[in-house]
Amino acid sequence: MSTAGEIPKPGDVLAGKYRIERAIAEGGMGVVVEATHLQLEERVAIKFLKPEVLAAGAAQPSGASSSSSTEV
Repeated sequence: MSTAGEIPKPGDVLAGKYRIERAIAEGGMGVVVEATHLQLEERVAIKFLKPEVLAAGAAQPSGASSSSSTEV
């Protein structure tokens, strides 16, 4: 299992309910992975910010927002 600050790898289980299946895409800010919700048996996409982006995020304005989607 990955430690804090690392991007999860296939086979890792997050929060006891999401199993990482594969990386879908990687960009300058982060990585999007496909995961399976273990109880619901549904596929989801989860975006992880790269550690260097998180470190720079301390300077981000408090009004910044993000969006998410659970459809893959």
